Amino acid sequence: MERSDNGGAFFTETNSKESLFYLNLERRMIRFNNRALVNLFVVKLAQDADSSAIEQAVGPLISLTHYLKQDLGFSVDFGILDANNAAQYYLAENSLPVNVIDKLFVQTEGTDYMLLNMQDHIGATLIVDADTKLNLFARDAVNQQDNNWLFSVEDSKQAVSFFDMLVRYPLIRKWYLENRDVLEVKSDPLVFAG
Repeated sequence: MERSDNGGAFFTETNSKESLFYLNLERRMIRFNNRALVNLFVVKLAQDADSSAIEQAVGPLISLTHYLKQDLGFSVDFGILDANNAAQYYLAENSLPVNVIDKLFVQTEGTDYMLLNMQDHIGATLIVDADTKLNLFARDAVNQQDNNWLFSVEDSKQAVSFFDMLVRYPLIRKWYLENRDVLEVKSDPLVFAG
């Protein structure tokens, strides 16, 4: 745990030195660091551990955060751990090169995944199984450049987060990491600078 100047603390994983989340008891808030979650769990651990082991490691933290939100009224930003279908994971960069979606299309060739153009937005939907899909789209349906691009995940149980997609599906993980410079999901900029 590393104290911050404003009364909160950054909780840092000992070996990797990744600040996974910020907790401020006085202000009753918790914020997750998307970059650190990806660095530790997706880059380092997903190579050697299976997805269920990683999800079991993160599960208690998510449960505690739900408790803080529901029972103690904390302001919570789950970041890429949010499994609600309404969750929107905004990219750190505003513009997205067209070829990034093309690269995903090429990687899905010969697989059971289906990549479709979105009807109501500029972007694409990747259907990964009968119940789960990943969307990448521009918030403004007209302007592709200098726009707010974001990911969303849809599943009937609202149990799959963007984090889960990165951990469970090697194709998505590979594509995301190869294009991370433009696909990285931003964290709360007031808490996690840079």
